[in-house]
Amino acid sequence: MDKKLEKKSFRRRMANAELLKEVGEGKPEGGKGRPAALYIPAPGSEEHLFTRAFND
Repeated sequence: MDKKLEKKSFRRRMANAELLKEVGEGKPEGGKGRPAALYIPAPGSEEHLFTRAFND
């Protein structure tokens, strides 16, 4: 897309679209810090289209 995305907005759009299913936690790099959430595609997510395009 050659566009910079805001991380917070991207995460909110993905969560609201229910495209991912949380499947557990992964170990953080170096063994320190909060574990990362792990996801897989949710059933039916392969055909999802966002109704709003990213603006210029």
